[in-house]
Amino acid sequence: MTVKTTRTAGRAGGPKGRSRGRSGTPNHLQPGPPSGQHVPAKMLREQYGVPRRLFARLMSVSERTLADLEAGKAPSEPIARRLTEMARLHRELGQVIRADTIAEWLQRPSEAFDGLKPIEVVERGQTDRIWRMIFDLESGVPG
Repeated sequence: MTVKTTRTAGRAGGPKGRSRGRSGTPNHLQPGPPSGQHVPAKMLREQYGVPRRLFARLMSVSERTLADLEAGKAPSEPIARRLTEMARLHRELGQVIRADTIAEWLQRPSEAFDGLKPIEVVERGQTDRIWRMIFDLESGVPG
């Protein structure tokens, strides 16, 4: 796993190098897709670079449900929210971890999570621990 730990204040992306959306709002504060739209599951899974089985675990859905979503079935409101959350998480992880290593990182035990794999942290409903790690890395807070 390669973790980016260097940030430069004042970069074009704003404080601590956060990238900004078209509106000038930092990406991590950008809203999800407009109401009635959703993040396509297959596209998001491919961005994570993980097999269907692992992405179903991230999403807390069955592989069958994920296959239906990837085939074009409209997600329920809770699943649409989860897709949006996972899209935001991927975007922010890409700010501190090379995007091409996220799949590997999800499956590797981490001292930051008391020996748990990040996928296990997500499965336990403790995604806030990953958000905290992202914040700490971006702000330069020692771990």
